Amino acid sequence: QVHAGTDRAQAEDLVRRLKAAGYESFLAEIDGPQPYRVRVGPFVSRDLARARAIQLEKELGLETYIPPTGL
Repeated sequence: QVHAGTDRAQAEDLVRRLKAAGYESFLAEIDGPQPYRVRVGPFVSRDLARARAIQLEKELGLETYIPPTGL
């Protein structure tokens, strides 16, 4: 996950920017105070998810989060 917020347009814009940069990404909507989540993936392993997280942090300056379960 690279974003959580309340502004749907901002989240959609980030998805577009990530896709333009070659990252498979999508908008996930959940119930809660920050309903719009931008996620990158899916990944076949946590190791691949971690490697991509490091890449996103270095290349785009995005803070990343990998949930304890699931990818």
